[in-house]
Amino acid sequence: DQAMLIVNPIATTVSTKAIGEIERILAERFAVDVRITEARGHATALATEAVDSGVGLVAVYAGDGTTNEAIQALSGSSTALAHLPCGSASALARMLGMGGNGPSAARRGIDPARQRREIDLGEVNGRPFAFTAGIGLDAAVVKLVDGDLEKKQRFRWTAFWLEAVRTARSDYFGADACMTVHSGTVEARAVTTVVQNAEAYTFAGPRALTIGRDVTLESHTLQATALQEGLRWVDVPGLTYRTRSRADADAHPRIMTLPASPGVTADCDRPTPTQPGGDTWTHV
Repeated sequence: DQAMLIVNPIATTVSTKAIGEIERILAERFAVDVRITEARGHATALATEAVDSGVGLVAVYAGDGTTNEAIQALSGSSTALAHLPCGSASALARMLGMGGNGPSAARRGIDPARQRREIDLGEVNGRPFAFTAGIGLDAAVVKLVDGDLEKKQRFRWTAFWLEAVRTARSDYFGADACMTVHSGTVEARAVTTVVQNAEAYTFAGPRALTIGRDVTLESHTLQATALQEGLRWVDVPGLTYRTRSRADADAHPRIMTLPASPGVTADCDRPTPTQPGGDTWTHV
């Protein structure tokens, strides 16, 4: 059997030693082709090459953004994905039970007792995502943090929280709603929206951060959570607490969680940053 190991060399915790260890582990079961990404979008091209060559497994040693790039090519194919975590959150790997350590995840990946698992994918304007898509604040924060590699590697998930507070203060406090979100028969106006395809929004270290709670990777539904207009400084502690605990986010007066449904639409009044699975682009 053949496997391609795609490595993002600038992911938060990647190391040459770990790459070698992962290659040795995968080689116990597969003929391994190690490929290094060179630019944004390169993982999609590499994964496409793997699918076209009939490779059975693409293992991605990277964060969620690079893994989502690979998913663009793997979606609908018979080539399996193994997310080997080394990013700030590596949320998909944790939700799939791969843990937070790349070599340990590789060991799980070659375990013959582990069964292949099929998961749902969401889609934003034709672009698949595995666990979440942020429209507005969330995407703006991902773009800014990804643009400061030193800060991201030093502070990891904390960098996202710090940037979220700064960006919310400058661009979202007191802002008018700029999008309409529909789920089933329910609609909401919002300044920013998170659409989930999985049970966690992201992770802070080992802790899952939750917003919507009525979807899983196999539920065949999506759930949107809308932050409505009028956000203030006084709202930040409550929003932070509800995201980091099991408290009901929908009880906060600025939050509306729409019912889970097979499809969610978000119609934006103007071009709005969007991030599907940690991979930033722009939704119009």
